[in-house]
Amino acid sequence: MKVFSAEDVAANLPYAHAISVLRQAFLVSHHCPPRSGYVLEEGAPEQGVPGLLGVMPCWNNRFVGVKIATLFPGNPDAGRPAIQASILLLDRQTGAPIALLDGTEVTRRRTAAASVLAATFLARADSERLVMLGSGPQARHIVLAYCAKFPLTSVQIHSRQTRNAVALVVELRTLLPHVTIMVAENLADAVSDADIVSCATSARDPILHNDWISAGTHVDLVGAFRPNTREADSDLMTAGDIYVDTREGVLAEAGDLLIPIQEGRLNAGSIKAELSQLIDGSATGRIHDDSITIFKSVGTAFEDLAAASAVWEAAQRCK
Repeated sequence: MKVFSAEDVAANLPYAHAISVLRQAFLVSHHCPPRSGYVLEEGAPEQGVPGLLGVMPCWNNRFVGVKIATLFPGNPDAGRPAIQASILLLDRQTGAPIALLDGTEVTRRRTAAASVLAATFLARADSERLVMLGSGPQARHIVLAYCAKFPLTSVQIHSRQTRNAVALVVELRTLLPHVTIMVAENLADAVSDADIVSCATSARDPILHNDWISAGTHVDLVGAFRPNTREADSDLMTAGDIYVDTREGVLAEAGDLLIPIQEGRLNAGSIKAELSQLIDGSATGRIHDDSITIFKSVGTAFEDLAAASAVWEAAQRCK
């Protein structure tokens, strides 16, 4: 069984390839049972915040994948990632394990790729200005993935922890020397001038407000994957054209939609289309340059399976 480190995953799954892999994955039949989640109450840390364990299986006619992910909210205070994951890849015909992958790196790359894939249908093709809300590892991947697909000339980073935003800016400047990258000093001003706004935060309450959004902006909502948390306010969700990665996942988990639905301001029919419908052409994305488009994602196990199998296949070709 081959073991793929985070560095191995990065080498075999560059962003442009990840976007292409997911585009195909959304058109292929997969079997994805509901993910299972468990609260790790016994042995919880002294601060009383238990960890979470998630198990996400999926299979197609070639591979079986099982992602095991943990969320430990106190980890960042000790310099460790809050979310960590491993992916076990098995042969569909024999059940034999063939690879164990760093699921954290796979998840970050496929999440960024899904956002950018959606943006190819929903953002203006000439988008140059990105504002990134969040400064964690996922934010880094999102910025790099957008720069791989869009002609970005300006990126602004906003974080509740200014030092984290500064650190990310410094890192990105070395990786993207052709792009002007800076901290968003005034978030409202930065957002109002953006072509694309992406949010990858742990916010519980809205941090992105409709009053800031200009006509033509594409809004990418990656964080807030619980029914009682959200990143965008209800006014924004009712003002924009809403697209999602999967209806099933979003309507089960995404407070960005569920809270306005509870308020009576949206309903399930407010979702224009799933990402698969944009890809197969059965639904249309952006129509007008001045439309406000919103993409809400919560992730799905077949994205993990597609990305993990792509890493394994790329390594096989290099033998």
